[in-house]
Amino acid sequence: MKSNLPVYAREFMKDLPWRTRLYCRFMFVLADILGFWRRPKKLDPDPVNWPKGPLPPYWFYKSKKHILLPEKGSHLDTYFKSHQERTGPFLPADFNEEKRARLSSVGDLMNASGTENSEGKFYANVSDLIFGADVSIANLESTLTSSEVQETTFTADETPTINATPEQYNALKGHDGRQYTFFHTANNHILDCGMEGFETTHDVIEADGFHYVGTNRKPEDYKKGRITTSNGIKFGFVAASYGLNCRPYPDGKEWLVNRVAFHKQKGKVDLSLLEEQIKWCQSEGCDFIVASLHWGLEHELYPHSEQLDTAHSLIESGADAILGHHTHNIQPYEFYQTQRDPDRIAPIIYGQGNLASIMSSPFNALSLIVNIEIVKGHHNGKEKTLIKDLTIIPVIQLEKKLGNKFYLQLHRLKDLLDWEDKELKSYTAKAARYADLALGRNWRK
Repeated sequence: MKSNLPVYAREFMKDLPWRTRLYCRFMFVLADILGFWRRPKKLDPDPVNWPKGPLPPYWFYKSKKHILLPEKGSHLDTYFKSHQERTGPFLPADFNEEKRARLSSVGDLMNASGTENSEGKFYANVSDLIFGADVSIANLESTLTSSEVQETTFTADETPTINATPEQYNALKGHDGRQYTFFHTANNHILDCGMEGFETTHDVIEADGFHYVGTNRKPEDYKKGRITTSNGIKFGFVAASYGLNCRPYPDGKEWLVNRVAFHKQKGKVDLSLLEEQIKWCQSEGCDFIVASLHWGLEHELYPHSEQLDTAHSLIESGADAILGHHTHNIQPYEFYQTQRDPDRIAPIIYGQGNLASIMSSPFNALSLIVNIEIVKGHHNGKEKTLIKDLTIIPVIQLEKKLGNKFYLQLHRLKDLLDWEDKELKSYTAKAARYADLALGRNWRK
């Protein structure tokens, strides 16, 4: 078993003008010597707010080196460590449970090379963790298109296009006849191919029986969530993306994608769209409301302080759990004790990583499968739907070879820790150190 180890930053930097590459390398050396990029910088990830010209060297630096410390003075490492040590209980002692359902969630599904050969293999080792749940959701990061699929490259002029071939999509959508319930479709790549890609993506996933959340084919759906019912529990989903990589809304149809500027450098984040969607779910009688957010600063282990404020505000507005993705790496989680209901503890997963990753460093190939056990019943004469348990399973993507073709497969990280292959052992040991930082060490048990 051999892991695939290209260097992500170098792969994208090769498309930049030579003067820009030289300047970036000079800044990398300077940053290593002086340490001024060891902690996160304030940076709006939406390209519409970048300075003119190519991405700043800082972005390329952290895509290669990764930022493992929180913002200076934030003490977020200590804050999240206290949540790592909590294992429950999450229900009031005298809660009368009547109905139960399990929700599974994963991060980004990207068009990694080799995915086209992975149908029936990619999920083989983790299928029950995802598709054994009553309701499941993933972020479909790869747009579908009827045109020729473009190579994913990064130039000084534009952000990369991420499209999936039909073979890649078939490998990612499910396993052995089981598939996701929901695709989160509000992400920064959903308009990579304009209206054609948007329509093709939605035509295909609707034909395959998926629900989707975060995008809208009709303007009247813009301020609505999406609903599904399982085991007598009515789930509401709301969703948004931080941005669209400067892609224009086709024909000015701004209602196509739910967009919230989560990372504004000045002023308060406007959460009114998500708040309206939450209210709509409440008006439809949803028992449990999930906010799926495409947000965060790429290649940084910790979320930024303002993300915690945003997450807590959404929970107090009525969301019962938050599932985050986009950063291309895992991030910590917290159990938020709500003020609106003393019985309610809301899980906030800030970053689930790339489940299918075009980036193969251990930092980027590591991801999380989240399982939330949800129960409906009565407490003190009131009907409530609360979390009973939460399980977070780190998994890692490896490349394998069958005949003359490479394919990708997921493994539980803890299952690989004792393998004797030296290259794989070194690779998974690095991933395990990242998992320990983000999750604590309980995942090893």
